[in-house]
Amino acid sequence: METNQGGEQARHAAAVLQAADDEQPPARDMSALLAAHPHREDGDEVRRRLDARGVQFGPAFTALGTVYAGDEGTDTVLAEVALPRQIRSQQDAYGIHPALLDTCFQCIEGHRDVQALGEEVLGLPRGVRRLRAYGSVRNARYCYTRVVKADDSGVEADFELLDEHGTVLLTMQGGQWGARLSGDAYKERVLSERLLAIEWRQQEPAEVEHPDAGSWLLVSTAATADVVATRLTDALKSHGAYCTTMCWPPRADHVSNREEFENYLRTGGFSGVVILTGPKNGDAHDQSPLLGREYVQHLVRITRELPEVPGEAPRLYVVTRNAQKVLAGDVVNLEQAGLRGLVRVIGTEHPHLRATQIDVDEAVDADQLAQQLLGDSEEDETAWRNGAWYVARLYPAPLLPEERKTTRANHERDGMRMQIRTFGDLESMELVARERVSPGPGQIEVAVSASSINFADVLVAFGRYPAIEGRLPQLGTDFAGVVTAVGPDVTDHKVGDRVGGLSADGCWGTFVICDARLAVPLPAGLSVEQAAAVTTAHATAWYGLHELARMKAGEKVLIHSGTGGVGKRRSQWPAPQEPRSSPPQAVSSVGNCCATWGLSMSTTREASRSPTKSAATPPATAWTSCSTRSPAPPSARAWNCWPTEADSSKSANATSTATPGWGCSRSGATCRSTASIWR
Repeated sequence: METNQGGEQARHAAAVLQAADDEQPPARDMSALLAAHPHREDGDEVRRRLDARGVQFGPAFTALGTVYAGDEGTDTVLAEVALPRQIRSQQDAYGIHPALLDTCFQCIEGHRDVQALGEEVLGLPRGVRRLRAYGSVRNARYCYTRVVKADDSGVEADFELLDEHGTVLLTMQGGQWGARLSGDAYKERVLSERLLAIEWRQQEPAEVEHPDAGSWLLVSTAATADVVATRLTDALKSHGAYCTTMCWPPRADHVSNREEFENYLRTGGFSGVVILTGPKNGDAHDQSPLLGREYVQHLVRITRELPEVPGEAPRLYVVTRNAQKVLAGDVVNLEQAGLRGLVRVIGTEHPHLRATQIDVDEAVDADQLAQQLLGDSEEDETAWRNGAWYVARLYPAPLLPEERKTTRANHERDGMRMQIRTFGDLESMELVARERVSPGPGQIEVAVSASSINFADVLVAFGRYPAIEGRLPQLGTDFAGVVTAVGPDVTDHKVGDRVGGLSADGCWGTFVICDARLAVPLPAGLSVEQAAAVTTAHATAWYGLHELARMKAGEKVLIHSGTGGVGKRRSQWPAPQEPRSSPPQAVSSVGNCCATWGLSMSTTREASRSPTKSAATPPATAWTSCSTRSPAPPSARAWNCWPTEADSSKSANATSTATPGWGCSRSGATCRSTASIWR
């Protein structure tokens, strides 16, 4: 199916029509199907969900009625279908009306597994493996859909169109619907789809009859007599062809040869023009580039006359000698290797010439070559090796891990970041070079000195973190470092400032671009390690208590996982104060996780928050910190721990029964931008 867009033909769909047997599949028991799918949903609700994903339907595409779903674990959906009244009269013009076919596509949205994918599936069809009609679909009443696969790569399903008695009217197998990809994932997919390679497949040339072999013009570019050209001429004549031959070497009188060539074309009416290149001349390899350029220039010189031939132009054949690597042991003739590209350019710019390259070896059989010419094959790139015929085919060839290039980078000036090549495989984490870009309006660039490790990074590494506005998050949320560049309209930061902040583009790298509003100057007494470690944990705790829980003075708070990053941060804060109210108590519960991380518990610290309370006043906070054992096991030493001071220790009226310990947790460890950062 093609349309004309701006003067160019645009293909939207293609199919292959094949003969099939007329065996009718057995009818479905509609009572049993309805009983197996007890959960009902209106078709309007299905369309509303699709609309939320950006797939809108006009009034003609509202043929989906009630959708019946099964219980948990059922892989099928049954739906009522009926074309809107205003377009029912159009059904006779189609084998299946497009609106009815699209309605069958909409049915997959009624399946639980598809709904669980959320906005990852757009519901747009990408292809169908097999579509089979058994009769008119005018009386279609139900669509019975079986979902074969539903994951983040897309959906695959089969369906049957049934009438009210369960008779199968049409079947579809292997229907595919695409998944929504993030910007980076889409670019990677497009790159992989466009990385193609050539493979040579051996085939048997078709047996053809030659009632009219036609007339042929053979142009030999060899400087001396060429045996292949002579034998090919004889072979064509033996099949009844009329042959005209001429010799036009690259270093000849081009004026007289061009006139001779033009005269042949004007008076000929040839079926084909065959340009035969000469054999490798045996010159040194360092001459190959020069000779290769001469060959390309000479082919341009000859073929430029062909598009101007009046009437039907002859087909162009270029016969090269070992210019292609067809078999593993082939040694490519570099003198003629460039001709392949030129032949394809000619075929693109002048498709009516049907330009074809035939690459031959020294053992070429002239009679086989003649039969290929007379057979008028549709193949445009072929080769002969040891008497066997090969055709060129394109196949996807995405970059393999071993094909990646390595480079040297200086972390003080070059951009690089940590990323995971295969989600779920932590061994595939690697440093990747990344070009530094100038910050845009309202942005700053920061040379990262420290970055945090949070539990969210574990989810990212395993591919389980949800996409945010269609983008998958990168490793690392918090950073601290030095401003290296500021964008337009930035007045709160300058180059050289020590800052800490957040970036949605990942912080496990040497340089990061972030919104200037998400970075703040660091106090003189705060290290970059501390700044990188506290941001997410403190922000999460603050948001949870003040925005979600709306904690007030006098309330008690139970902090689960008090030794975790968020729990420990909340335990260290001063409690909220209100006049004429008692300060709240924060109770921190601890588990055995420190032991598994090679950490030991420090003593508990209690502090009174009110200057008017006596020592008998209930403690305002009870908090827990962790310190590394000595010696710590390797799993514990792999994390950077840093000394922390509780905010409460700075209160003028606070009393302490313990000295500050060492803070370290899964959501509080830091990475430095040094060689040891990427262990």
